[in-house]
Amino acid sequence: MGDVAKACGIARSTVSGILNHRADCYASAETRKRVLEAVRKMGYRPSRTAMGLVSGRTSTLGIIHTGGELETAARICVSFGRRAYEHGYMSVVAFNPNEPGIEDTQLDKLDDRGIDGVFVMPSEEGNHDSLRQLAERGMPVVTLDGIDRISWADEVPIDDVSCNHYRGGQIQAEHLIAVGKRQLVIADLFHTCHVAEQRVAGMMAAVEEAGLPQPVRMGVPFEVHPMETWTADAARYVERFFQERVPDADGVMATGDHLAYAVAGMLLRIGKTIPNDIAVIGHDSQSFGAQPILPLSSVGLPAHEMGTAACDLLVQRLNTSDPVKEPHRLKFNPRLISRASTVGPENVALNTDSLSSSVI
Repeated sequence: MGDVAKACGIARSTVSGILNHRADCYASAETRKRVLEAVRKMGYRPSRTAMGLVSGRTSTLGIIHTGGELETAARICVSFGRRAYEHGYMSVVAFNPNEPGIEDTQLDKLDDRGIDGVFVMPSEEGNHDSLRQLAERGMPVVTLDGIDRISWADEVPIDDVSCNHYRGGQIQAEHLIAVGKRQLVIADLFHTCHVAEQRVAGMMAAVEEAGLPQPVRMGVPFEVHPMETWTADAARYVERFFQERVPDADGVMATGDHLAYAVAGMLLRIGKTIPNDIAVIGHDSQSFGAQPILPLSSVGLPAHEMGTAACDLLVQRLNTSDPVKEPHRLKFNPRLISRASTVGPENVALNTDSLSSSVI
């Protein structure tokens, strides 16, 4: 900065005021033009570390990502990052494999690097101690589907962005009922999570409202990784489940698309036709569901809108000196995407339940 000031024949403080867009810098338009031209020619880049020491800001936002290989979580992070760039911030992503201790460690490391705010996908369990410390210190915090997982959320107000997963489960059941299915099954895993349980509750409620028999839960009793091939034992369990426990089932609602697609493949192996014998609908609208071999009906989450909203909430907090009094809780509605696995190839259509958010 000193070299720029010397080249322009002005004070270093004037260069600083121009480059940092300070309101108390009264340099003329001509002076500003000379400074910017000198910066361009000299290849000067201001030190973010030095600026952070003066301003207390680093223009960096942190993300704690627990979604693993799940495409929807990745879309949310990408949309957050793009929005952060538009606001003039850089994003730093730290991965947490859904373990409370790692969540605390990653948050501490991000804090050590001077982030200005953080967007967190909280672990299923744990006290979220580091997150609480940051929030109590006044750092802007936004969680994804976090309010029901964080016991102290009402004591230390934090903002939250979520999807109405209960409504997503309802949409799955309502769609299968609308296409004439009556003996429904829930495809889920024995190790469940908060989001999956919300979806199951919505499925159950919609089936009960329609006056149909309560669906049987599959509860696959094996560790099933979404990006790995199913074991022979898990495959046999699913096949026997449909052959022996629910031979008359005509509709499957899965808590996720990976599970829905795996179940659909096993149904085909035991001679079922889809959707005539049994219709299958997933959740999350993963991109592989649109492939032409077996287009998968699903419930889509507005990932772009959720990631963008999370970033906007953080920046809004950073742009005001007022402490968080009333937290923002944005809940987005999912949408139905009907494909051949429920309606046949001749009736494929995109139906939107709603993509708008509501503040609760």
